[in-house]
Amino acid sequence: QNWAHKRKGQSTEFLPDFPIAIEQLAGLIAGAVIDFSDWVDVEPAGLGPALLDPESMRALLLHLLGRLYQPGYGPDTAVPFASVLGDATKMGLLEAVATFKVYGVDVERPIFHLERSMPSIDPMAPVAPDAMGVTVGRAMTRTFRLAIDLVPYEDYWPDPTGHHRYVIHEVTRRLAELRENPDYDPAAIERLTALAEETETKTDKATRSGQPVTYDDEGEPIVRVRERWGDIVDRHGRVLHRNVVVTTAGSEVLRPPTPNPFWHGRWPFVSTPLVRVPLSTVHKALADHAGPVAKAINELFNLMLDGGFAATWGTRQVRPDWLANPEEIADGIPQGYTAVLNNQAPIGAKFLERVDSGEVPQFAAFTMQQLKAAFSASIATPDTGLGRLPPRQVKATEVVQAERASNTLYDFIAGHFELTGLTPVVELAWLTTWQFLDDLTDPELVQVVGVERALALDSLTPAERFVLLAQAATFKVRGLKQVADRARSVQGNLALLSLVGSNPALAAAYDAEFDVRKQLRQIVRGLGIDPAKIAKTPGEGAILDPRLVLAAARSGGDLLGALGGGGMGMAGPAETPGDLELGIGAPNPAGTTGPGGGFEAGPAGSVPQVPELGIG
Repeated sequence: QNWAHKRKGQSTEFLPDFPIAIEQLAGLIAGAVIDFSDWVDVEPAGLGPALLDPESMRALLLHLLGRLYQPGYGPDTAVPFASVLGDATKMGLLEAVATFKVYGVDVERPIFHLERSMPSIDPMAPVAPDAMGVTVGRAMTRTFRLAIDLVPYEDYWPDPTGHHRYVIHEVTRRLAELRENPDYDPAAIERLTALAEETETKTDKATRSGQPVTYDDEGEPIVRVRERWGDIVDRHGRVLHRNVVVTTAGSEVLRPPTPNPFWHGRWPFVSTPLVRVPLSTVHKALADHAGPVAKAINELFNLMLDGGFAATWGTRQVRPDWLANPEEIADGIPQGYTAVLNNQAPIGAKFLERVDSGEVPQFAAFTMQQLKAAFSASIATPDTGLGRLPPRQVKATEVVQAERASNTLYDFIAGHFELTGLTPVVELAWLTTWQFLDDLTDPELVQVVGVERALALDSLTPAERFVLLAQAATFKVRGLKQVADRARSVQGNLALLSLVGSNPALAAAYDAEFDVRKQLRQIVRGLGIDPAKIAKTPGEGAILDPRLVLAAARSGGDLLGALGGGGMGMAGPAETPGDLELGIGAPNPAGTTGPGGGFEAGPAGSVPQVPELGIG
């Protein structure tokens, strides 16, 4: 809040009602998602058997979302998706729109091992060898990390016509970051560097606002980079390029029109409002209604505070020429001050005299109550929702009705946010993962999906993995309605089972029509139990051979028919000597090493050797 109109000595207090209300509302909306372990549902696409079952897909997705990328050398788990979601909710409440950018980053990951080393005399050595000369070695390897950034409102410019022909993302970058991007033109970066040196030598720092290259607080050159995604159309309406990305910095073109680098062909942005304005590209924020009322409350509170001070101290007049030392009151007269008068002061005269009768206006308290009520209405939250007790004259039924109306509104806001914001973010994260994820033997990924599935995926090329898994499932994000949906699901399933169990004819029809295992999974979910934690391990089930699935996908025929009704390509005991188990890696001849599998396939009944993972 701007206090520029205040004079010295006037109160400038900011009440915590508004910021605390934003924190509570953000916790209500975001907490509905992050407070549940199964906040995202994975539903198979129905195209036949898949390389990963829904629980493995969800476990892999949650693993990647739990360790999002951030610059620097911090820990891998520094940015979980819960933190990004909480910040995005606050941005939606304050800026009207929450915008995500989903992409992949190739980062270095250390791998530790033991190695022999000579004793070091350097006291600053990171790890000194032990008595046997063994020390810790570290090798760096490249690995994929999923990244989800929040884009500020002022840096994201969508197509104002509503036709969604393009979006623009503008961000501040250092010249050192531009040089590290292999997609940018080095000659254009060198011209920006020369401009930065010219700006530094010939232009005063206070007049650099009009230059494309400026300097941060540490004196490092920075530049505004504009990234444009979409179609390029000339002034005559001819489409020159479709679905391309162009990067510029001032008048320099860092990246010319380039086809969309993502295999999914979509923009990496997801932008959604919390409070929509129909048929408009500019939406409202909840703070647009609550902000002015909160400022009025702060102004009135400060006036009441100043009135209290005025009632206590009042306006006084003083005769400094009667004081023996007038400099003592140059900064005001403190409480309990004892004045020493000089010989010029008349006997019995007062050097200090009050000339007003200051008091707090009686209507101020009533006005404050009205503003508080208007603030609660602007954020659709009763006093109880903000942690305050209602007035004594308010009935309990009125409190319940107000809370019910508030919950209904935020149920709608959260449900819309999950549908138009979080679900597309999760889908983009899944599609981006299978374009760039190539380190399937990462111990953490092996632990998530299992050894057999990790090796099966590692035997495929990135393009093959993308084709088989990018559209293998659909995702749904559930939040506030999850608890009610669970209760209704459990009650409905139990009532159905009770009805079926009471009639043998219904039981026979049910057994012929429905799968009781799927119904049991729904009941387990409805009770708040994660099915993945009590399910059998992947090694106990059948694993499809990815080569057979890929061949069926390429042939365009019946996937189940190509797999022989699900019986072909399953890992299990071989019936005839000399057969190969096709559940892991590529179906290579016995005793040979396949280019994709990375292990030796032995005869039937033998176990493939995987020395990289240390298993037999």
